[in-house]
Amino acid sequence: MGLVFAVAAWALLAVWMLADRALYELNHRGVRVRGHRLVPRGPEQPPEMHAERARGLLARLPAAVIERLAADAGLPRWLTEPFAAHTLARKGAARFLRAASAHRGGRGRWRRIAALRILCAGGHPDAPALLRSALLSGDPDLVGAAVSLLGDQRSPAAAEQLIQALRERLHPPSRVAARLDRFPLLVPDLILPLVRDPDPAVRFWGATLLARYGARPDVAPALVGLVTDDDASVRKAAVESLGAVGGGEADTTALRLLEDPVWFVRAHAARALGDLERADLAPRVLPLLADPQWWVRAAVKDALQAMGPAVAPAVAGVLGHPDRFARNGAAEVLQNLGVLDELAGRAARGEASAEDQALLARAGAAGGIAPTPGTARRILPMAADRVRVLLPGPVGLEGHGR
Repeated sequence: MGLVFAVAAWALLAVWMLADRALYELNHRGVRVRGHRLVPRGPEQPPEMHAERARGLLARLPAAVIERLAADAGLPRWLTEPFAAHTLARKGAARFLRAASAHRGGRGRWRRIAALRILCAGGHPDAPALLRSALLSGDPDLVGAAVSLLGDQRSPAAAEQLIQALRERLHPPSRVAARLDRFPLLVPDLILPLVRDPDPAVRFWGATLLARYGARPDVAPALVGLVTDDDASVRKAAVESLGAVGGGEADTTALRLLEDPVWFVRAHAARALGDLERADLAPRVLPLLADPQWWVRAAVKDALQAMGPAVAPAVAGVLGHPDRFARNGAAEVLQNLGVLDELAGRAARGEASAEDQALLARAGAAGGIAPTPGTARRILPMAADRVRVLLPGPVGLEGHGR
């Protein structure tokens, strides 16, 4: 009997919380829609035009609407900041400070979040301490709002609080990291220590976030130092960021991780070499066209295409590989680079050399990738049979046996 009562009470509480949230949304939906209609569409306007528009709206809108719009997280700062300053000046900060300090019940939670938004947008000096309290509250909605608001602050102290949230997992790490990645200030000195954290999840996010700070001379060495990390996800993040950062050791590190025992590390090492556009290193990447993992083979094809047409001679050499996946992959890369289209066009005009015809025939036999629709449109109908002889037609792509 007690268990039935407990389950019924829990269900009633859940329904009440959902209803309370729905009522809050219903009450604010009209104001929110109205607020978003105030934001001009089209190209970004200069700050002075935004300021003039905000002043005009302050003179026309009712005070209650201005207050609610000041607490709307979806509106731009040029609108919420003057609206919040107007609200705090008109009503005084005391009411909002009380609401932002604590709450009881679901409705109180949303009032607290709204008060926090107004205090932050209005630049109140007590806002940082109140955000910290919200961040440590343990309430998922309140913590999420605090993380969002901290991500908009132009203060190293706010970034420090976000890093604390990341390290202590106060909120889903991916969401905290997204805020740090878009933080208004550059904070490399706060991000770099993350790659030395004992928690591999923190090291992973540290390596990921360092991609933004490639101009710092100490970033690339910090990422290179993670190449021997015990955690595969950390190695993956490090080589991925090195592909974006570049630097003298980025290519050698990526080449080293092409032989990593974990498949997703190999895949990102190949993509990093593609990001670096090192066409001269294509021969080192090509063996992975025969990798047992489909994701690695796909990454290698993307990397080769990113390196550009200069890789075509090396790729053509794989058309005779004993592995069918490698042959298919090489033919697909040649097509996507436009090489096969160009050769087919020459063949249609009777201008293909014996070497060109041999390459087309090998590509057709290796993976059977027929000319694209664009090629077909360029080929004269009377020459179509000639090209079909050279390219026998699709034989089958990835997914078939070796």
